[in-house]
Amino acid sequence: MTPDELKIVRRAYAKQITAAVRIVDEHVEAAFAEVPREDFLGSGPWPIFRMRKAYVPTPTADPVYLYTDDIVGIWPKTSAVRASAPEDVMSSNISCPSRERSPTPAKTEIPR
Repeated sequence: MTPDELKIVRRAYAKQITAAVRIVDEHVEAAFAEVPREDFLGSGPWPIFRMRKAYVPTPTADPVYLYTDDIVGIWPKTSAVRASAPEDVMSSNISCPSRERSPTPAKTEIPR
């Protein structure tokens, strides 16, 4: 997959994930589209937790396999996992409220 094709996949993934958890914030969506998941996981193939039963390696090291709503194992034998994307969105939404809820930032006077 070319880098340009992967950008399209990441953009679609970002739209699907933010829609799945009902987040309407272009900044959160843009972050999911711009930040490559593979940068946090090392080289592939990667173990993906499938059907809530076992880790299955991706067919190749092509990062396109990381852009699904599945858990990716970091060290699957020790139960360390990369959270699924909706969990990532929900945790980012808690720490970064959307502009929809806060349309204008509060102005603060600086004492002189």
